[in-house]
Amino acid sequence: MKNFTKMIGKLPFVGKAVIGLLIFRFYNSADCMDRRNRFIPLAFLLIAFVFLHGLQAQLGIKGLGFSAPMAVKILFGLYTLINICVLVAHLYLLVRCTIFFLKKNMYPKVERTRKKSSDKQETLMLMVTVGGQAIFLSCYLTYG
Repeated sequence: MKNFTKMIGKLPFVGKAVIGLLIFRFYNSADCMDRRNRFIPLAFLLIAFVFLHGLQAQLGIKGLGFSAPMAVKILFGLYTLINICVLVAHLYLLVRCTIFFLKKNMYPKVERTRKKSSDKQETLMLMVTVGGQAIFLSCYLTYG
């Protein structure tokens, strides 16, 4: 499951920039209060992402039932598959972070560093996410 989540994390989606930063800060929390203050927004965001990706997957499944050309049905299928994979990855991250939150005396001994995405990478992630949503919605509204 960890390898699956890493594979999904390599895909250029804009949500990973926000989630990655929150998870990094959470795992590097210095004490119990800091950990709790970082866990609550992280858990809320992951739960919201799970809910929203679930809705998007349902839209993709509904789109598969439309009378549309085969290329559009393939697009709906890919959209559904990607959203389900991202949903599963978010659920896994939520479970891992919750388990880490509940463990006692698990504080970092060494300050870790995080490699920040370049502006080009962040632009690409934004373009892929917004472009994919725009293509899906245009097909959904056209054939739905």
